[in-house]
Amino acid sequence: MTNDLPFARDYDSETHAMLEGVFERAWEKLEERHLLAGQPENATEVREELAARIADAYEKGERDPETIEFVALRAFDNRLKPGQTKT
Repeated sequence: MTNDLPFARDYDSETHAMLEGVFERAWEKLEERHLLAGQPENATEVREELAARIADAYEKGERDPETIEFVALRAFDNRLKPGQTKT
């Protein structure tokens, strides 16, 4: 992952590694949902929003990586196309 994500420079290395892992798993799930299908121009915006939601969950006190991922991905549920399922 690149260091241009919102949380990349704000935390110690252990926290950064955990958040980066959460981001990677969440991004894979968004790709599996085909959220960006036909809209690659939105990828940067979606990546930034995902990273911000992950950082926000952490800043609000959440420390469990799975819960952080769930909270961050929940914001994208309303963007699923007909026939897609939530992960």
